[in-house]
Amino acid sequence: GISSKISLHLVFNPGSELSELPLSSYYRFVVDTSLHFDEHSALSTDHLAATFTGLPNDILLTLGLQTSEYWVVQAKIAEHDMDNILLKTESSSSSSTDASSSSSSDDDSEGGELKVMDDKFIFAQYELQSLLVTGSCLDMTANGQPPRGLEIQLSPATSTLNAKKEATEDTILMANYGYFQLQAQPGLWHLSLKPGPSEFLYQIGSSGLQSRLISLSKFGGTREIIGVFKRPSRTAFSLSTVTPSLMEKENYKSTGVSGEKYPDDTIHVFSVASGHLYERFLKIMIATVMKTTTHPVKFWFIENFLSPKFKEVLPSLSAHYNFQFEYVSYQWPSWLFAQTEKQRTIWGYKILFLDVLFPLNVKRVIFIDADLIVRSDLHELVSLDLQGAPYAYTPFCDSREEMNGFRFWKQGFWKNHLGPRSY
Repeated sequence: GISSKISLHLVFNPGSELSELPLSSYYRFVVDTSLHFDEHSALSTDHLAATFTGLPNDILLTLGLQTSEYWVVQAKIAEHDMDNILLKTESSSSSSTDASSSSSSDDDSEGGELKVMDDKFIFAQYELQSLLVTGSCLDMTANGQPPRGLEIQLSPATSTLNAKKEATEDTILMANYGYFQLQAQPGLWHLSLKPGPSEFLYQIGSSGLQSRLISLSKFGGTREIIGVFKRPSRTAFSLSTVTPSLMEKENYKSTGVSGEKYPDDTIHVFSVASGHLYERFLKIMIATVMKTTTHPVKFWFIENFLSPKFKEVLPSLSAHYNFQFEYVSYQWPSWLFAQTEKQRTIWGYKILFLDVLFPLNVKRVIFIDADLIVRSDLHELVSLDLQGAPYAYTPFCDSREEMNGFRFWKQGFWKNHLGPRSY
């Protein structure tokens, strides 16, 4: 063959100016395949960090994590608003952001009081709070269709399978694929049917098992396919036709106990806030709710979007106004089309997951936007007769013509889709 040497001189000629930054997203990868220990033989996660340098200081940024679909990860330490990062206002010399992702729940990290590091870094630390048990539940006596309305629960495993125990997590199946999602810590768990109509009508497997043993021993979570069968003597019934009187007539006795009981007049309020500004609005909304009612109130907040600073002050707010609160969280299912904008994701949580966000013993929840002020007793809505409807909404308002440009249902797709209907 013929061999020859080729001399190649490559010249790069980039543009001297850019009208706008060509990048809108910046990524760092944090992973480790082995364990690390410090000088005291304690598990160390200090090396698990992502550092962003050279970020533009005049563009509003948001810090987000893309983790395993089986991980529930929440912010543990964050002095600044990680949803609205504008570096030029955080510090005169701010030039980088440091985000640490940790699977450890170690509580010795500076007592949770780490501030901006040397006025050069915006720091945030995240922790892996729990793993997911997900899957599908199918009615094998109905050709593998999802059993609509079936309720399941996840309880700590005990030495006696039939022992009465309080469920740690419960949920209702989605109509889509019979999908369910439950959170748990590593260990052994029993996945079973919820006491009541579900347990009365169905059994797990054709042999009549009361539960399935679930082992959470890996960081990958677990996905289960559960087949349920109607009990031979009750094939003529459906979940919608099972009543307390029917269960009593059939001498049904529950094999477990239900969760927390709430007084009948408890007002359950659900809200979601993202960013320090809307968290301040949320505090005002809470105060107005409590000042306009004498009934017990429990607030439910989506933990996915709350900042550590808000969660720090919430117990004091609860003690001052005498209300209960609880966090709920839910992972966007992998089979559901993911949203790229965070605001659209938040909208999805307001609507798509309402029936699976809360414990099943919560019978009615009132959603209130964080930036609203409540001027009347919400108990009126607790006792309102919905006439069998699952949702109740305020009517669309048409009185202010200057707002017509914001009424998206008056134009385009939604106008054609709704037609003469109001909703």
